[in-house]
Amino acid sequence: MKLKIDFENCYGIKKLKHEFEFSENSKTFSIYASNGTMKTSFAKTFDDISKGKSPKDLIFTDRDSVCKIDANSQPINKESIFVIRSYDKDYQSDKRSLLLANKKLRKEYEDIYKNIEQSKEDFLKALKKICKITRIDEIEKNISKTFHHKDENKFFEALNRIRDEVNADDIKQYKNVHYKNIFQDAIKELLTKDDIRKNIQMYIEKYDALLEGSTYFKKGIFNHSQAEEIANQLKSNGFFKANHAVLFGGEKIEDERKLIDIIETEKNKILTDETLQDTFKKLDDLLRKNEGARSLREFLLENQFIIAELDNLDGFEANLWKYYMSENKESFNKLLEEYDSNKAKIKIIFKKANDEKNDWTAAIQIFNERFIVPFEVIVNNRIAVVLEEHSPVIGFDFVEQSERKTILKDNLLAVLSQGEKRALYLLDIIFEIEARKKEGGLHLFIIDDIADSFDYKNKYAIIEYLKDISETEDFFQIVLSHNYDFHRTIASRLSIQKRHNKLEVKKNKGGIALNEEKYQHSVFNDWRIKLDDKYKFIASIGMVRNLAEYSGNDSVFNNLTLCMHMKEGADDIKIKFIKEQFNEILPNEVVDKISNDETCFLDFLEESINSMPSDVELEHKIVLAISIRLEAEKFMIKKINDEEYVKNIKKNQTQKLLNKFKILFPDDAVSIKILNKVQLMTPESIHINSFMFEPLLDMDHEYLTKLNTEIRELN
Repeated sequence: MKLKIDFENCYGIKKLKHEFEFSENSKTFSIYASNGTMKTSFAKTFDDISKGKSPKDLIFTDRDSVCKIDANSQPINKESIFVIRSYDKDYQSDKRSLLLANKKLRKEYEDIYKNIEQSKEDFLKALKKICKITRIDEIEKNISKTFHHKDENKFFEALNRIRDEVNADDIKQYKNVHYKNIFQDAIKELLTKDDIRKNIQMYIEKYDALLEGSTYFKKGIFNHSQAEEIANQLKSNGFFKANHAVLFGGEKIEDERKLIDIIETEKNKILTDETLQDTFKKLDDLLRKNEGARSLREFLLENQFIIAELDNLDGFEANLWKYYMSENKESFNKLLEEYDSNKAKIKIIFKKANDEKNDWTAAIQIFNERFIVPFEVIVNNRIAVVLEEHSPVIGFDFVEQSERKTILKDNLLAVLSQGEKRALYLLDIIFEIEARKKEGGLHLFIIDDIADSFDYKNKYAIIEYLKDISETEDFFQIVLSHNYDFHRTIASRLSIQKRHNKLEVKKNKGGIALNEEKYQHSVFNDWRIKLDDKYKFIASIGMVRNLAEYSGNDSVFNNLTLCMHMKEGADDIKIKFIKEQFNEILPNEVVDKISNDETCFLDFLEESINSMPSDVELEHKIVLAISIRLEAEKFMIKKINDEEYVKNIKKNQTQKLLNKFKILFPDDAVSIKILNKVQLMTPESIHINSFMFEPLLDMDHEYLTKLNTEIRELN
C-alpha cells in the first residue's frame, strides 16, 4: 500500500508531505519524534479524519487547513483508520459486537426461543396495560429483581418461583393501583423518612384495630377490596340473576345491590372513623409539606386502604406483581408451559455456550497471558454473549498471591498504578483490533506513544502485540514515539529492515519533514570507520575515553579527559596526541584515517563549531555539547581563581565548579542561570550510557546553539 499525506495547518503542523510505501514484508513505519515536533498533531489529524471531521489549527484559527490522505491513489476510507492514543480511560471499542461468535449455536437457541419470546411478549404487553409501565423490558427486569434476589436477568426463574401463588384463589386485590403510584425512587425515598414512617405505623395500627372489630372484614384475611372484587365477580357471572344467595356476616343476601351497599357501608364506616381520619390528616399534612409527595398524596386520598401496605414495601411490591399476573393467568401459564417444554434443550445449549471459546475469550486471553498486572480479566455473562448478542460484561479478579477477589472497575482503578491503568486501557484496544481482524479489509493504525509510562515487562508485551498486527494481512501501522529506546526496539523486534521505514522528524523553514533515520544501527560503528570526518572524530572522544576506562587503561582515560574538562594541560592537547590515544584502544586501520595534525584540540573544536553545517546530525550536537561544557568550565575556573582547588577535583568537575561558583558569586543570577542549563543538558550528551543519545536527540539544535552563544558571551 502507498499512503500519501499532505497536511497544512493541522494542529500545529504548518506543512508536511510524505509518502509511506508499505510492502507485504514491511508493514510498519516507526517514527521518532522529539517532544513538541508533531507526534500528537499527527495523531489528532488522523483521528479527525477517522471521525469524519476536518482538522484545524487551534492557535492560528484564521489559517486554512489542508488534509489529504490517499491510500493507493484513492482518498482513504475513514472507517479503516484507527488512532491508538497513549491513554484514554474512557475509551471503549464500538466494534465489540463483531467478536460475538458461534452463529450455529445462536441459531439453534433462537429457533427454540422464538415461540417462548412471542409468549413472553404477549404476557408482558398484557401486564403493561394493568401496571402502566411503558417499557416491557422494564417490566421484565422489575419482576426478575422482585422475585430473584435483585437479579434482573432471572425472569423465568422468578416466574417459576411464584407460579402456585399466582394461580391461587387468595391473591390480594389492588384494583386501579398502578406500579408507579408507589414504586418510583423519589416516593420510596420519601417513605423512609422517620416522621412519615411513624405516622404510617400509627395509621396501620388503628386501621388493623378497626378491621378486627368489623362484622364483615378480617385483618390479613378478607378486606373490603377483596369483598368488592367478589361482589363484582358474582354480578358479572349472573349469580343473583340465577336466584342464588350468599351468607355474608351471618345475613342471607339475595340481591347484588344489597351486597354492594353493605360492603360500601362497612368500608366507609372504617375509613371515615374519626380517630383514623385524625391519623390520616397528620400523615396528609406531612405529605402536603413535601413538594415531591404530591402524586403520592393524591393517590392516597383516593386509596387510603393502601396505607396499610406501606409498612412493608418489598412485600407490597411482590403482592402487586402477583395481582397483575393473576389478572393475566392465561398468558402467564402459556408462557411457563412454553418455557417448560423446552427447558431441557435450553439447558444443553446454555452449557455449550458457557464452554464456548469465542473471539472474546481469545482477546481476553491475549491480555491475561501477556500483560503483568495484579488482576485477571473475566467475562461475567458468557452465555448472553454467545446466544443473545449481548456485549460482554467485563469483570476483574484482583489477585494477591494465592487470594482472589472480584472487584468493580472503578474500585480497581483506584488501586492501580498509572502504568497498570494504561495496561487496562489496552484491553479495549485489543478488543478493537481483534474485531477488525474478524471484519477483514484494509486497516491503518496510527499508534501514538502507546508505551509511555509502562514498565519494561509490559512495554515488551505491547511490542509483541504490535508484531502480531504487523503480521496480519492488510494491517498497516505507523508507530510514533518520543522515546528513542522504544523507537529502536520497535525497529529491532518487528524486523523493520528497510531504511525508509525508520523515520525521524526534522523541522525546516516551511514546516516539518519525515527523513530516513541516519543511524539505523549502532552509531559507534559508523563513527569508528569514518574518523576522517572531524565531527565524528570529536564525537568519538567520549566513546574511546569510556572504552579505556572499562578496559583499565587509566593513562588513555586521563589523557582524553583533558578533551572533556578544562584541566591542567588541556591547552596543550594536539590532534596528533589524541590520535595516539585512540591507537591504543581502536584498530590501526580505523585510527590511520585521523590526521597527524599538530593543531591544538581547543582551536580545532572552535573551527569545527564555526563551520558546522545547517543539516545537523547527532555528532554535531555532541560537538556542541563538548564545546559548551569546556567554555563553562573555563569561565568558572577564571572567576573562582583558585588553582589549588581546581587541581584537587578528581571527578564531577563541572558540578563542583558550579557549587563553588554559587558560593562565591550568589548574586550573579545571569551567569548561574546559564551555568545551570549547561550542567543540566550536557553530561549525558558526552558519556556512554544506555540512554546516551536521547537527551540530545530530543533537544533542539537551536537550543544548543543558543546556549553555546550564551556561554561564550560570558567568557
